[in-house]
Amino acid sequence: MSQGWKLWFLMGLLSLPTWLRGQVLPEPPPSSPVPPAPIKPDAVSRTEEKPASPPLPPVPEPARDLPPLPPGVSLPKPAPASEREVPVSKPSPLSISEEQPMPRKSPASADKPTNNQTLPPPTPLPGKPVVPEISPGVPDISGMPGGDDAYRPASWPPSVPAPVAPMPMPTPLPPVEHAGGPSGWVIFGDVMFWRPRLTEPLAIVTQVVAPGNTVSRIVPWDGDYELAFRAGAGYLFSGGVFVWGEYTHFDNLVTNTFLALPAAPPHFLIYNGPGLGHGATAGANDTATISWDLRYHTVDIMAGSVLSPTEFLDLTIAAGARLGQITHRINTSGTQGGGIVSGSDRWQLDIEGAGPRLGLESRLYLWRGHAGWSLSLYGRSYTSLLFADLDETTEAVQIVGGVVTQQARGFYSNRQVLPQLELALGGEWSLLGGRLIIAGGYEWIYWFDAASSSLSMLNSGTVQHQDLSFDGPYIRAILLW
Repeated sequence: MSQGWKLWFLMGLLSLPTWLRGQVLPEPPPSSPVPPAPIKPDAVSRTEEKPASPPLPPVPEPARDLPPLPPGVSLPKPAPASEREVPVSKPSPLSISEEQPMPRKSPASADKPTNNQTLPPPTPLPGKPVVPEISPGVPDISGMPGGDDAYRPASWPPSVPAPVAPMPMPTPLPPVEHAGGPSGWVIFGDVMFWRPRLTEPLAIVTQVVAPGNTVSRIVPWDGDYELAFRAGAGYLFSGGVFVWGEYTHFDNLVTNTFLALPAAPPHFLIYNGPGLGHGATAGANDTATISWDLRYHTVDIMAGSVLSPTEFLDLTIAAGARLGQITHRINTSGTQGGGIVSGSDRWQLDIEGAGPRLGLESRLYLWRGHAGWSLSLYGRSYTSLLFADLDETTEAVQIVGGVVTQQARGFYSNRQVLPQLELALGGEWSLLGGRLIIAGGYEWIYWFDAASSSLSMLNSGTVQHQDLSFDGPYIRAILLW
């Protein structure tokens, strides 16, 4: 009896290698290489699924022909493959703004594939190197720095498309708003210093230095700066709409020119003014006196809207009607032959009409302080079309020895459209929250064909075309209450 347990112990040691060989997994059959499939554009954001590896064969049962084990000794029996529980890890959602790394799979779940997860390599056998399998369309990065952390598949299932952020749209520009601010009655007044001009010269004086040698001088309408004024009133609404009326007045003797021609060296004069005297001449020892009197009146009824494209710019777009009246009086008198012969010519042109007027005013703010104080640049541009009636008259008289020897009169009436341009540039100083504005600058007004003469053709045979213009500085005050 004492030697029986020894016999059983020796038989158990002899059967142990056979049992251990049964526990070793058989070598999996070699698999044929699968050619890589082309990557489709819609599969860039997702990871291709790998085919599941074949299940491992069941562990063989221990040999039944072995002698029975001693009492109290038993070998563990592996559970069938169908009863094994493999935990399946659910994919976690991937945020658009930040990609979360996926947790590593435990070895217990390596035999059951899940969506968007790759199976770990098989358990290496003793003595045999493991060659990593390359998935189709996925580069081999096992030897690169970073290892498996350098590539992580997307966590979205292939059937669910990844969300796409909306395309950013440019911010639209804000619409131009009507300028808001104080409202009420507006009174303004301008004091101007205008200098009227005519495009054609007054006369041509020629000096005969020697036979065939002459020197000529052109005499302009030498006017000076004369006083004019403008006054108006209107109402400014809180929404920026402005309705106003204004009156402009100029009534002055523009020039009174006296020309005396010396006897030696010989001089002669050619008159270039309007009327019957156009083209008349005077010789040595003769005199000539020319005066120009001008009356200019306009009444404007306007309405406009104040717009503010930016914080530093205000624009006033206005339109309305203009009533205009212009009167020219040019008197010419002279003597010849030492005063024996004298003559005079009185020419007058009356223009009356009405027409549309439109334009633009702008203010560019250079500085804005507290309590509404500001400093700005001011610009104005207007244009008008005057549908006018023109009445022209002239009367010439010649006296010899105190007796009237010749007398001529002429009349002409016509309807004509007279264009007009108006420009101004200056600065404004705003006080008391914009309720008081002091401004100043320089302005220029131009009338086309506003001083032309058709009666000049009675003497010279040509119609004289003359344009009228004004230019000069101005001072303005605007009060809002």
